[in-house]
Amino acid sequence: MAAGAISSAALPAAAGDGIAKQAAKGDLRPAKLSVQVRQNGQTATVTKTMPFISSGTINAAQSVLGSTSVQDEKDIAADNTSTTDIGASASLGSGPGSLGCAQRDGKNEHGNVRVNQDCTFRRQAEENITYNPADPNNLLAGQNDSRVGFNQCGIDWSTDNGKHWGDLLPPFRQKLNNPAGEEPTAADPNRHTIQGGPGTIHTYDAGSDPALAFDSQGRAFFSCVGFDLASNASLLYVTASPAGANGSFFFNLSSFSRRYVVAEDNSAEIFHDKNWIAADRNPNSPNRDNVYVTWTVFKFSPSCGPQPNPTVEERYCSSPIFGSMSTDHARHWSTPEEISGTSDTLCFFGDFFDPTRSPHACNFDQGSNPTTLPNGDLEVIFNNGNTAATNPNGQQLGVHCHPTGNSAAGSAHLNCVEPSKVGNDVIVGEPQCNFGRGPEECIPGAYIRTNDFPRISINTQNNHLYATWQDYR
Repeated sequence: MAAGAISSAALPAAAGDGIAKQAAKGDLRPAKLSVQVRQNGQTATVTKTMPFISSGTINAAQSVLGSTSVQDEKDIAADNTSTTDIGASASLGSGPGSLGCAQRDGKNEHGNVRVNQDCTFRRQAEENITYNPADPNNLLAGQNDSRVGFNQCGIDWSTDNGKHWGDLLPPFRQKLNNPAGEEPTAADPNRHTIQGGPGTIHTYDAGSDPALAFDSQGRAFFSCVGFDLASNASLLYVTASPAGANGSFFFNLSSFSRRYVVAEDNSAEIFHDKNWIAADRNPNSPNRDNVYVTWTVFKFSPSCGPQPNPTVEERYCSSPIFGSMSTDHARHWSTPEEISGTSDTLCFFGDFFDPTRSPHACNFDQGSNPTTLPNGDLEVIFNNGNTAATNPNGQQLGVHCHPTGNSAAGSAHLNCVEPSKVGNDVIVGEPQCNFGRGPEECIPGAYIRTNDFPRISINTQNNHLYATWQDYR
């Protein structure tokens, strides 16, 4: 194996552009790691694309910019010039199968029920769903929701096993970016920021990456990332709906909230992305009703990458997986911890972009997914790109964690061990499409963006774990 060479597709960005805006404009693109390897007496170049901000977040940022490269944004733009009435015969309003909007599944509905109650044709994407173990007829769903302009995270709930649904948008609109206010205090010893420093004292433009869970008592939890286009404001929160509310409302984040805030920053070097949550609903678990969130922290700096570097753009440093936990129903969150770890046998090039890191850091990550175990432990899997020079593909890794402590007291920790390998992620030859932000993984023909982030679940009968993901083997 010979020395590698960086190949970054990033272009100089306009002064003041936030990370999300740079990515949406295509000014900031995934870094590439190229290494020369010798096999069978011949030298070959292997180029690996580093993890990048999730396409859902970038898509949401593009909508803020008014991009017309995506068809549904063209449709929304057409609202401004349309002079056509819908007509009395159109089936767009309230109907017997929903709270506010008619079904969209054809004349006979084919047995499907409308979930979101937005009567427009605006984008709903990245859907997921769960149920309440205290009342299995109570369902909770989430999706990206573009009904009110900039993309938000929509919430849907049903109390009759999916026959009828209500919905709402998340309660963070008045939250002001203020990382300095997320430093430890006597009342809350946790640090809810990675970088710290002054904030914009402005609200957030948009949100993305909805995630949800129920605990054993029927409390619902909803998580989302928020970001700004005119600044580097970046937020991760997890809010709660009390038992008995059935997910029909969630607690608000106040303007200068610490409660329900996991992490908040305003730095060109930090971006929070692709969160997922899990609640311990195991009735005999010592950590029953704890809530966990894992996510990717993208780190950028002009000093990362082989020197010399231009100072007019941010360079990819790493994207490790972080985790946090709450022992009091999402009111207080523990100080964020990097949990993706190091491995001498699984992870390489950890210091390639950032020489301060271990060469065996597993820090080219994205798309984490946690699940709880009956004994109170936590398993987190994620997509990783720190494979050996001779391996052009990626891998799925997992870390086993032993949560302890009290989040309100500042003593909570995840205590994750060294990662183990879940499986190979075959990416060589994967189809790519250009959605206006450079080539990315997709389903061709249908022209649908996709990813190979893993999901994990447990067989409650024997406690075996199962992971699934898509790739191109």
